[in-house]
Amino acid sequence: MKRRRLDLSRLVPPGYNGRRPLRILNVCWGFGILYSWRVLIRWQEIIQTLRRNDGKLLPDAVMEDFAVLFRPVGRYFMTVAAVFLLAELVMLWAYGRRGARSDYTLRRLPQRFAYIRCIVALPVLGCLMTLLLGVLLLRTWYAVYWMNTPPSISPPGQWAKIWRF
Repeated sequence: MKRRRLDLSRLVPPGYNGRRPLRILNVCWGFGILYSWRVLIRWQEIIQTLRRNDGKLLPDAVMEDFAVLFRPVGRYFMTVAAVFLLAELVMLWAYGRRGARSDYTLRRLPQRFAYIRCIVALPVLGCLMTLLLGVLLLRTWYAVYWMNTPPSISPPGQWAKIWRF
């Protein structure tokens, strides 16, 4: 069975190496996934402070909101998406303006928006994939939080509070 690779040639100007920015984005995703474990570590620290030495919960214990636990991770993914979008837009625009001037070639094509597509497609695709990964991690860590937090200390309305950060 032949392995298919993602063809980026239609998404970038002629001669541009579209794999390099995606490799950088993959490294950022890896750091983001590792950084997201911060939610579980922080959750365990809070649970330990809410328990007595014999393992039972304190009488007036209340767990911290999930939105507060996940906020730094969510901000990380939003920052990576925004920086990648802006940096790659600038890099692609600058690439088209130097050397062989691939922007002239793209503007002469019969497709009216070929130049804009080649400048915008890869950064927008990377940005959307980064935000999708952030939402996937949000749902995963919320499920872990919800299933492992005792109902007696869980504050109400957690899912609604998530979307207010």
